[in-house]
Amino acid sequence: MSQTEPASQNAQRLVLLVGTFGILAGVVGIRLAQDVQWVRFFDNMHWTVGTATAAIFAWLGQRSAVARNARGLRWIAIGLTAYAVGQVIWDAQTFLGYSDFPSPSDLFYLWLGPCVGAGLLIEVFQMSDRAQRKTLLMDAAMLAIAAVTLVLALYLPRRGGMDLLPLAILVAYPVTLFSALSIGLIAIPTLRLRLSWSYGLFLVSLATTAVCWMVWNAMALDGKTIDGSWFNSLFSLSVFGMGLATLNWSLSPSRDVQWERWSEGFLRLLPMAAVVLACVAVIVLDEALPKPVNSVIEIGAIVVVCLAVFRQSALLHEHDMLKAVSSKLEASEQQRILILNALPDLIWLKDAEGTFLMCNPVFERMYGHPESEILGKTDFDFVELELAQFFRQKDQEAMLAGRPCRNEEWVTFAMMVTGR
Repeated sequence: MSQTEPASQNAQRLVLLVGTFGILAGVVGIRLAQDVQWVRFFDNMHWTVGTATAAIFAWLGQRSAVARNARGLRWIAIGLTAYAVGQVIWDAQTFLGYSDFPSPSDLFYLWLGPCVGAGLLIEVFQMSDRAQRKTLLMDAAMLAIAAVTLVLALYLPRRGGMDLLPLAILVAYPVTLFSALSIGLIAIPTLRLRLSWSYGLFLVSLATTAVCWMVWNAMALDGKTIDGSWFNSLFSLSVFGMGLATLNWSLSPSRDVQWERWSEGFLRLLPMAAVVLACVAVIVLDEALPKPVNSVIEIGAIVVVCLAVFRQSALLHEHDMLKAVSSKLEASEQQRILILNALPDLIWLKDAEGTFLMCNPVFERMYGHPESEILGKTDFDFVELELAQFFRQKDQEAMLAGRPCRNEEWVTFAMMVTGR
């Protein structure tokens, strides 16, 4: 352990302690405050502490991360830092009584979704091949379009006389966060990721932040009082969770066969499920809803269906490619068998434990057994102990050398076997 590791761990503990205390103090203060000004003060207190703690966590996590994760975490840290800066500007706006919308704080708050999305894309792209990237982008796009449709259907009836720019900013908050969440969620089955607690916490925290902004903006459009709302503390807790997750960031593929099957099945069913949901959304359209809302749902459904069609086409193309590769491998295997059977030399293959994996007909004649009876066994099953130990020693020497080795052996029993 290097000298910097204890210092880093101490810094993490200190930030965790201060952040937890600050958030709890703000939440408790809201419940005890009687005046609206104090309610706003404690709201801003736990928001500021939560966002600042998350940003510090993210940079500590980025600093201690392995090289392949550092670049993606850097973008996530930038997003959380901008979010924290936006909160500080919001505090200043509240102190000065500035209430115009859009406001300077929005310019920084809105960085969170795109930066987190960019960081997740960098992380999953370096773990995937070209086909997986294409699949991930199409599937994530389907979820993102569904999120856009949901948010617009929720906000448009509440728009009133609001101008287009403020409405677009209100929509951008949850949509950018839901889009980043879509990337993170689809990456799990696409890359067969092992579900670590840190990645799970990050996605749950990101989803909570997105839902909080969606509800907050809907309440703002309805003109409801937001100060001291029950879910205000969720903003702080969710962003705090995102930062905490980066300290133990872990993204790695799972080797579980059952998980592989479930992931593949989910990806194959996703386009069909998207089409069904799009059709249901169109069928249940309420004629009492404003026409713009109906149009948004219909357009969203059409886009989702188109993406699902492209996704299915990609699946069919992948299936055709797999069949072609399988045919080539089968032909190659047949050629290999013909070549091995024609060679006059002894040819066999063992694993690291000395167990036979394959052999050619010449080797079968030498041991006096067909390949089916030789596979899965070792030299100890066919020759005397001393000779089997000699074979095993030479095998180990070859493995340790890590290069081709030459060895000449006189085996008397081979002559006896081949003479039968």
